[in-house]
Amino acid sequence: MKTKQSEYEPKYITLEKKLRDSQREVYELAKQRGYLKQKGGKGEKIQSAFYHWCEAFNRPCIVIEEGRVTSVIKIDYPSEKYLSESTLEQLWEIIIRYCDPFEDNYITYVRHVPNDEVDQVAQEIIDLINESPDEPSEYSDERLHKKMGQMFEEKFRQRKGRSTSSTNNRNKDVVTVARNKARGICQLCNKKAPFKDRLGNPYLEVHHVKWLSKGGEDKAENVVALCPNCHKKMHVLDLPDDRIYLLKKAKSPF
Repeated sequence: MKTKQSEYEPKYITLEKKLRDSQREVYELAKQRGYLKQKGGKGEKIQSAFYHWCEAFNRPCIVIEEGRVTSVIKIDYPSEKYLSESTLEQLWEIIIRYCDPFEDNYITYVRHVPNDEVDQVAQEIIDLINESPDEPSEYSDERLHKKMGQMFEEKFRQRKGRSTSSTNNRNKDVVTVARNKARGICQLCNKKAPFKDRLGNPYLEVHHVKWLSKGGEDKAENVVALCPNCHKKMHVLDLPDDRIYLLKKAKSPF
């Protein structure tokens, strides 16, 4: 009796073979990017194949469900990545820019991310998690997501009473002010943005000098625009001299 070859293959390869040509194109692009992006979250076969591919290579499974104006990002963390307290704090800094995230069935959901920014957000999340060491997490899936949920609830309580204005409108205004003030120049290294986005604007990432998770305020006087390299530097090192320098930049009207 012959044994099917698929029994010896990783599950993602078995699922890949079942994809149609049009599905395979989307799937291959997802592997290249590191995240799957679909209109309205359709395509269960592609999602399943991509999930098992991420699992096989110990990568975060990030799926973007794109709507007309905003998108939802779903994050499933790799089980063999050590996600430290610092990593979770940095993750919070990324996703809290848009709305209150929530946990459901071991998945982190980030809603209301503008479509023109969702690729940047997804890449930041991927880079952050992939930089974590390939070691078993101290948390099981259940404990990790329980901890994430508890951390989110704690952050929500901290934010209560700060402002009754819309989170999305408030953050969008702050982002616009920071980028306009920078005029295409990184406010830390003072070099030109490394490239332009799809709309032809200089690509700079907005950073809260005093992190929101540490009590920083979501206002123009605490926000700067940085090139991707300097933004990563601030989240990894967060040097005191750099913070002082950037706070001066943030508070300056020019």
